Amino acid sequence: MVEHAEPDVVALQEVSSELFPTLLTSFRSYRIWPPYPTPSGTALLSKLDWLERGELRLPSSMQRRLVWLRTADFTVATVHLESIRSNTETRMEQLQEVFKLLESHRRVVLLGDFNFAPDWEENGALPCEYRDAWAVLRGSEPGYTEDTTVNLMRLRLKGKEKHVRFDRVLCGPGLEPLRIELVGTEALPEHPEVWPSDHFGLLCEVSPREQAVPETPKLVLLGQSCRTYGTFQKNRLGRAHAYLSTGSDPQSPSLSFKASTLFCNEDALLVKQSNERYLVAVADGHFGLETSHALLSRLADLPIPTDLEGLREVSHGLQFPALDSGAGSTLTVAVVDLAEGACWGAYTGDSRAALVSDEGFHQLTEDNQRYVYFNRPLEREEWCTFSSPIGPGALFLMFTDGVNECHYRCPETSIQPGHLTTLWSHVYPHVERFGELLMELALGGVGGHPGGQDNIALIALKRPPDQG
Repeated sequence: MVEHAEPDVVALQEVSSELFPTLLTSFRSYRIWPPYPTPSGTALLSKLDWLERGELRLPSSMQRRLVWLRTADFTVATVHLESIRSNTETRMEQLQEVFKLLESHRRVVLLGDFNFAPDWEENGALPCEYRDAWAVLRGSEPGYTEDTTVNLMRLRLKGKEKHVRFDRVLCGPGLEPLRIELVGTEALPEHPEVWPSDHFGLLCEVSPREQAVPETPKLVLLGQSCRTYGTFQKNRLGRAHAYLSTGSDPQSPSLSFKASTLFCNEDALLVKQSNERYLVAVADGHFGLETSHALLSRLADLPIPTDLEGLREVSHGLQFPALDSGAGSTLTVAVVDLAEGACWGAYTGDSRAALVSDEGFHQLTEDNQRYVYFNRPLEREEWCTFSSPIGPGALFLMFTDGVNECHYRCPETSIQPGHLTTLWSHVYPHVERFGELLMELALGGVGGHPGGQDNIALIALKRPPDQG
């Protein structure tokens, strides 16, 4: 396969010490790193000259590690993460160490055997700027890299059916995946019962991403980075203020589903700015980081639509990853044009959008809309939409569950529209202080309740009073 495809770089996993000498003698046009067998068998073959190389031992009971090399144009790294389905937390910790090291590198391709599927919780540990080449180019195809329907050798060796896509190519910022395909999907001609591996390989072509104009500024807050119960984080992009809280109420029904502190917050938000036009989105994965984080990472790469029809097209193309738990997911995405004094959006589930002004509270989204339970793009008619003018000085709000129905629709302990209008009247025109007080109210309690309402992702945008 290598001789036929002639790739610039080959990433290998599970290279045994017995096989290693064969690599040294069979691929003389490649340099190998590391030049010795590693306990986890990870290795890189490269035709390209490298400027720097290294390896990183990962937290592991299986001696797993990251192997990487840096060329003049990009960094390529390969991993073989912890095996066994129950080792979710270990894989999360390994990914944290991997991306911590890669933060200082430019144009990164990370590939290998990740040992988790596209709909598992570990996807929440993948930075939103890293794109899965298979999902980008061939998202409607399963792309199983372990497939016992085809690979009869794997079925014979392991004795059970398996159909998963554990192997991936992740392209970081500045790289564009152009082509990807499965390789090694046929038995060896001379040995019809033997396949090259129990996993299929991936052949992927990437190139530098052309950026004729500066990248549109964007802000993404993910629940995976807000892991302390009873706290909130905040950030800002232009006129948009963003907040993400993690509830602390031990009686909250959803906390019983969060078996690990690594997954205590499944909400996420996105803000993208172009002058006075903003693309904003909030998502609630409902007990699954992969849904909310994956959706917003895809939105972050899309242009800001100029009208509701354009937003419909953006929304229509979104693929909702499936959830093992069967819990529904929610998403609200909108464009807010402060210069024109208008907003329009599309939504599914119970995430909300509203306006707060001296005229009171006006909810833009309707209650109790359908949730998403399936792994396919939503059809156009499955999205609900809204559009509204924004008056001078009015505050546009977008939030996941937590306002007007948190604590699972218990009005006496939930934040109500009256709380929002009162807060805004007291702190106007200070949007940042409004958001802080709202988060404190959510976490501190309402009406004598001890507080700790479920996670809230909130975006607040105020139209300047001197416009319009």
